Amino acid sequence: MRAGTLEGAFASRPAAADRLALLPGLIVVGAVCFNAGLAIVNGNVAGLTQAPVVAAEIIFVALAHALALANYRREMAPWYALFGLFVAFAVIRALSSQAIDVKYLRDLMIIPTFVVLGMTFDARHLGRVFVAIQIVMVVFLVLEAVNVEAYSNLFKIQDYYINTRGYTAEDFWNKDSNLYVSATRPDGSFLSIVDLHRLSSIFLEPVSLGNYCMVVLAFLCACWRELGRPTAWFLAITTAMAMVGCDGRLAMASVLPMVLCCTFAPRMPRYSAWSTFRASWHLASCW
Repeated sequence: MRAGTLEGAFASRPAAADRLALLPGLIVVGAVCFNAGLAIVNGNVAGLTQAPVVAAEIIFVALAHALALANYRREMAPWYALFGLFVAFAVIRALSSQAIDVKYLRDLMIIPTFVVLGMTFDARHLGRVFVAIQIVMVVFLVLEAVNVEAYSNLFKIQDYYINTRGYTAEDFWNKDSNLYVSATRPDGSFLSIVDLHRLSSIFLEPVSLGNYCMVVLAFLCACWRELGRPTAWFLAITTAMAMVGCDGRLAMASVLPMVLCCTFAPRMPRYSAWSTFRASWHLASCW
């Protein structure tokens, strides 16, 4: 990846971050892949419970914040304020409902956690992280498409979700498949380009693969000019393959708006975003 505008945004990074330049990327790679690793252990070594999954999530979140706080920058303050707001809201919600929803708080915490982690990262290595994850994703995507039996025997996804997520065998309506419950749709695929089930790769769930595709697409829209052409086209082509493979409706519906926004937003007047927001709010209020 060429040094460009992204590198300039990190010019004031502390020296400690330079010595650990790849650590944030390794945390991201681990956070993306750990479920697949645990599924392999569960299906081929020893049955797991929910505890290892929770422990892994806590470890990755703790590592992210430890690294962020060790390289604290004032730009992180709003995100930590948002983090505190989420915690306060979760506490109020728990007191009012008299029930603690840990998953709800976990889902909210992920956003500021990985934003502040990203602020510690050297942007010159950002493309490498995406390429590394993308290669792993493509390898298992191809395995799943070419030999679904080998993929299924490797991850044993249904067993993993039954053991670690509280699912029951009755939750998986397709008794002929050991894939995730939404790997096949009773009403058929959104796209009929390929005669396959909905692919999941290392994400184990088709929807999660679709969400990952949206992240890569956003990265491509933001950093296309800073990426080398081979890297950019590799990410674009393989992401398109994954979107078709997972049959992700939201992912495919997001392509055009993202591309249009990234194409025309830089050409808009300086305060057009605020004006658009006000106009949208006014129309919503009238409606």
